[in-house]
Amino acid sequence: MRYREPFTVFPRKMRSGRTVWYYQTYDNKNRRTTARSTGQTSKGAARVYCNKLFKEDALIPNRGGNITFAKYSENWWVWDKCEYVRYRLSRRELSRTYIDSSSANLRLNILPYFGKMKLEAITNYDIEKWLSSFAFKGLSNLTANINLSCLNIMLTDAIRRGLLDSNPADNVSPLKKDARKKDILTADEVSLIFNHDSIEKLWKKKIYYLANLLSACTGLRIGEILAVRGEVLFDGYVLVSKQYNSKYGLVPTKTRDSRQVPVPSELQKELDVLNKKNDGGYIFSTTGGDKPISYQVLTRALKYALTQIGIEKEEQTRRYLCFHGWRHFFNTTMRTNNISDGKLQKLTGHKSMAMTERYTHFKIDDFQDVQKIQAKILQMPRKVG
Repeated sequence: MRYREPFTVFPRKMRSGRTVWYYQTYDNKNRRTTARSTGQTSKGAARVYCNKLFKEDALIPNRGGNITFAKYSENWWVWDKCEYVRYRLSRRELSRTYIDSSSANLRLNILPYFGKMKLEAITNYDIEKWLSSFAFKGLSNLTANINLSCLNIMLTDAIRRGLLDSNPADNVSPLKKDARKKDILTADEVSLIFNHDSIEKLWKKKIYYLANLLSACTGLRIGEILAVRGEVLFDGYVLVSKQYNSKYGLVPTKTRDSRQVPVPSELQKELDVLNKKNDGGYIFSTTGGDKPISYQVLTRALKYALTQIGIEKEEQTRRYLCFHGWRHFFNTTMRTNNISDGKLQKLTGHKSMAMTERYTHFKIDDFQDVQKIQAKILQMPRKVG
């Protein structure tokens, strides 16, 4: 059998023109390591340097191979303590909600499986087995893939810190997308749920009705609906630049962009009434505008209204009907009425390579065609207040 040397040396020419010799060796899994500098300018001196390291069993620095994943993950996803968070914030924005979500993923799904493993001993097969375990817990492939992304970030950062040579998650493919898709309400169901004469019966409170109606007509996310205040309500449109988070209050939108979204005139009259009632504060509020109603209250209100028009809870679950479905409904309605995808993306705030520069010049007057379609979603109520 051919003898394999414990290391190989080779030259690299630096930008300065100086030649420095580097070496490579093999890790405990027989994988070739990344190249490391010897600091030497001749092959002989480089081999002497490497032989010395070999005798001291130091060809691969003891950087972090003996620490457990639990030890490595200490302070991860803690806003004011996580090294990765500080590193990323120096380069781009990260939302507090994203950090909180990642922290929950680490605590609930990643640490229980990998916590006791040595960081350097984690393999791609370990990660594949872990991904498969989500299905046995009754969790979706989407949830598994979100957790994989979180783990991947952590392992990639271990390379940046010099604790790993390679990321075992690089060779792990995400699970296929779940077959389950959101359904949208039919035209008849929309007419029933927004029947102005049945508001009290279906919704109990008119603000629940109006919040859902605004989302159906504009595609605003639930957090963007709750963030509507008097100062962002203008004649013919609402300025969307914030979303409301129950823990952090007003935070930037998902894309961190602002957009002007037209509002049908009859619906705006209703919002003006709420604005006056809440003294320019949060429109959808039961406390005089100090704070909006909660996500949970608004979600329960929609589920109650759906049951009142004959869509029972089992069917709601099967069709995946939820508040976010109004965004799907809005997109579908606009596209079936020939609103261009570029214009629609300006309304919804979606990012796409298909968006062209000419759509960046839209003004609120350019959306008159959208307002006509909004009015067609349902026959708007004439009674205001």
